[in-house]
Amino acid sequence: MNKYQTFDKEEQQIFKAFSQIEVSTDNLERSIANVNHKRAKRPMKLSFAMVALAVFLLLSGTVYAATGGLEQFLERFNPNFGEFVVAPLEPAYTEDQGIRFEVYGAQLFHNVAIIYYSLEDVSGENRLNDRTGLEYTIFTDTGLAINTGAGTERLHFDRRNNRLYFEARVIIQGPLPSQLRIGGRRILYYPERGGQVQTFLAGDWVVEVSIDDTVSQILIWEDVIVNDVHIDSIILSPLGVYVAGSYLDCNWDMNDYTTWRSWPDIMVECSRGHVNAFSGGSGGIGACGFDFFLYSRSPIDIAEVAAVIVNGSRIPTP
Repeated sequence: MNKYQTFDKEEQQIFKAFSQIEVSTDNLERSIANVNHKRAKRPMKLSFAMVALAVFLLLSGTVYAATGGLEQFLERFNPNFGEFVVAPLEPAYTEDQGIRFEVYGAQLFHNVAIIYYSLEDVSGENRLNDRTGLEYTIFTDTGLAINTGAGTERLHFDRRNNRLYFEARVIIQGPLPSQLRIGGRRILYYPERGGQVQTFLAGDWVVEVSIDDTVSQILIWEDVIVNDVHIDSIILSPLGVYVAGSYLDCNWDMNDYTTWRSWPDIMVECSRGHVNAFSGGSGGIGACGFDFFLYSRSPIDIAEVAAVIVNGSRIPTP
């Protein structure tokens, strides 16, 4: 009876699969011996199980390297908020219509998510360009869209590989998920000079990634009245500040633009006297209420925050 016959059915399948892969065990022995030369006096012999494990790890590493990874992404682009995102446990990507959507890292700070991702045309047709982008959405487990606004920055367009890299910060309205289901149904084309946005390609690009607990990295003010402004909530994170509330002296007339109100002025005061600058914002304003997010140019150090300033009135940290 040979060694192969002594394996059970599952082991036979594994043995058969690995037997079809050409592996130089001499090279594997030499590599492992070199790594452990301080602890091993002589080269060690590899069992079948060790060879199988080494081949599995080698192949898995090759696949992961081919699809990228958060570490390589951060080294290449050095984005301002890269230190705050969490890498997927395994490559998170999907393909449809010849377009590959991959998430390299993501994180959720209460109701604001940050996502690093790419789009790549794997069909060989090179259909993507620097005017295309994903109309991305964060979904609940039942497929319901729960985001209301977003800001996207294109980090790089790799023309040779027809691949676009992005950073997105997304505002979430509704129940906060324990995991992020990120993706979209349309790839859009953004024409130059303010033309109408067009659907470039329709498909299904959704992946799921894990997130960490970030409670210690946020500050929340709730139910605050400042002059004529009632603040329902202010949520401050390294990414920026989210504000929701309403005006108390509301005299809004949809047909009279002179009665329209804008967002309240928001500033963040740090303990060293520095006032944080914002690069822009997204959100909305209704008859009397407002709901918006201001994007910080650089990460906000929560430990250094002394107060927020609303329309010139200072509100100390809670």
